[in-house]
Amino acid sequence: MINMSKQKGRIGIFFVIGKKVLVKTQSVDSVLPAGGFCDSDFGHEMYFAEELSAKYYMRFTDYTQIPRGRVMYETGKDRFIVYLDKTLNRPVMRAQIINIFQLAGANVIFKYDLHYTTSKKELDEILKD
Repeated sequence: MINMSKQKGRIGIFFVIGKKVLVKTQSVDSVLPAGGFCDSDFGHEMYFAEELSAKYYMRFTDYTQIPRGRVMYETGKDRFIVYLDKTLNRPVMRAQIINIFQLAGANVIFKYDLHYTTSKKELDEILKD
């Protein structure tokens, strides 16, 4: 396991529905590093299917329609990386994510990733054979 005595943040996944940030987190110490990263055991599809679909199904029939992201810990660089939908990459949302994942004072970078996009055009490009 990773000794996180200097970094106290959490890793995991999140969805943003309106002004609500819905998260599933875990401590970095609770997962084994793989390929230089500590990643959570949670997937967006499973989280949506198990906990959110009943509440939000009428609005979102597919989890890929919801702005979302993932927080990972990069062991070699001793930093957290927040991968997110580009619509969420704004100061207010970054501050909420830092607060919810307890990343204040940690080395954190934010990266836009097409995997988390809700843009129909970009999704079509990703899924194109």
